Parts: sequence; C-alpha cells; structure tokens
Amino acid sequence: MFKEMILREGPWEEREDADDMWLKMATYVRKVALEVLGVSKEGKQEVKDTWWWNDEVQRAIKEKKKMFQAPPP
Repeated sequence: MFKEMILREGPWEEREDADDMWLKMATYVRKVALEVLGVSKEGKQEVKDTWWWNDEVQRAIKEKKKMFQAPPP
C-alpha cells in the first residue's frame, strides 16, 4: 500500500530546483508513512517478565542499565 501510494501520487516532477523537489518528495513520503504506518506511542515501554531469569542474567542486566545511566567519561 505504501509503495503504491508513493508511486501513484508522489510529486516526481524533474523540472524544479533540486532542493524544492527534495523537500516536496520528503514531505510526501512522511505524509504517506504517517497514513499507512501510523505512529508509535511515546513513553515507557511495556514491562517484560524477567522474574524467571537466573541471578547471573539479572546481574548483567542491572550492570547494563547502570552503564546507560552513568554520565559519559
């Protein structure tokens, strides 16, 4: 559906300035993507069940999260 809409109705004229043509095409691709694919919700991701992970995996995950929260050196 996405490909069909892009090819059928896209602003594919080659007579214009390259910058104007690029802006029109990029705007149209974003518009079609929004219509066809939608938008994901912002915010916290779904909590995953981690209760079954063993102690080693849980320690590794905690260390990884700690590293992402630490300020860069």
